[in-house]
Amino acid sequence: MSTSYPPDRLLALLFVAKGLLFSQSISLAHLLTTEPKVPKSIPDLAIFFYTAKQASLGNRSDQQQKCNLIRLGVPAALTMDPITAHQRLILSDDCTIVAYGNLHPQPLQDSPRRFDVEVSVLGAEGFSAGVHYWEVMVSEKTQWMIGVANETVNRKGSIQIQPSRGFYCIVMHDGNQYSACTEPWTRLNVKSKLEKVGVYLDYPKGLLVFYNADDMSWLYTYREKFIAKLYPYFSPGQSHANGKNVQPLRINTVRL
Repeated sequence: MSTSYPPDRLLALLFVAKGLLFSQSISLAHLLTTEPKVPKSIPDLAIFFYTAKQASLGNRSDQQQKCNLIRLGVPAALTMDPITAHQRLILSDDCTIVAYGNLHPQPLQDSPRRFDVEVSVLGAEGFSAGVHYWEVMVSEKTQWMIGVANETVNRKGSIQIQPSRGFYCIVMHDGNQYSACTEPWTRLNVKSKLEKVGVYLDYPKGLLVFYNADDMSWLYTYREKFIAKLYPYFSPGQSHANGKNVQPLRINTVRL
């Protein structure tokens, strides 16, 4: 079950950029469809989180007060659906962590919903309305792919992860490169290695926005007319015998 809010206006939009604090009433639709009058380091931003790493925020009580002014659709208990998971993927008991297993494929019952070639898994809850936000921990990995997928996507055989196939994702590849899975891929300008990625979905407005969740700097925006139900998509990539990419993907519990 998720919490949504009507995204017509943010009564208070607070953000900190390079030590400069703004507080104003801004139309969310206007903010997302026009060139925002904000520092270039945070373009096209729908929502701002405040973390302890932002020194300009002051003490924790100040941070909490600012966070309390933000109203955001947050999935209350986002989990992964084990029925959709590739046989080499290992999920935690609470289905919030997924890792690639180097052992033989698990003897799982086949299902039309299960990926049989792509090492992927979908979220247990799909979205066909409202505004939603979640975060995925990607630290210490050299390969991963996250985003959303239409409920009707093909799960069998080799799959092209791209919008024309119903997937809207970003990917880490080649150890330290990031791209949006467009046609062709779009290289992302990422200044430092990502530790945590934020995914913001505004279904009625057809917006899917990715952020560096540590500082809420913008990564990429998909603009699409969504029709089918969308499910969170996770792929931890394959791990290697030399120990690379063995860390899992983890759904991060968002706390304001």
